[in-house]
Amino acid sequence: MAWLRNQVHHLVEQATQRFGRVDILMHNAGIIQVGPMQTATEDVAAALDVMYWGGLYPTLAVLPQRRARHRGRMVHMTSIGGMVRVPHLLLYSCAKFASVGLWEGLRAELGQEGIYVTTIVPGLIRTGSHLCAAAQRLHQYAPAAAERRLSPPVERHNP
Repeated sequence: MAWLRNQVHHLVEQATQRFGRVDILMHNAGIIQVGPMQTATEDVAAALDVMYWGGLYPTLAVLPQRRARHRGRMVHMTSIGGMVRVPHLLLYSCAKFASVGLWEGLRAELGQEGIYVTTIVPGLIRTGSHLCAAAQRLHQYAPAAAERRLSPPVERHNP
């Protein structure tokens, strides 16, 4: 992950050279995996890469500017998945919980320095991401459910 951190650092350096400073940092990213834990262990790193490290690296890159000016604003958009656990969304929830913990901790730590950290946790939103995630996982753990969901409805008549 050092390569990713270096890329983010380079991006912040370029933005600072062009604009003089980075005034606002906004993080809003997520991926979703659906399925019981035993089928999703390889996806742990991907979930954390996007939803935890994807917020931490830019934060670490802009933090020296914020501290030097004793001011700044960082906004983190997460989801209700970082506050409520949901069956078959364990990896998503774990990454979101870690993310919420990070940003809430930063808010407590950096507020004394004039740096504002806001965590936005919206409720349920119809993004459609669950449909894509469900389609990717259905063949792995619920072939019968996939057949029921993907087959057209059947009309039944009782005599």
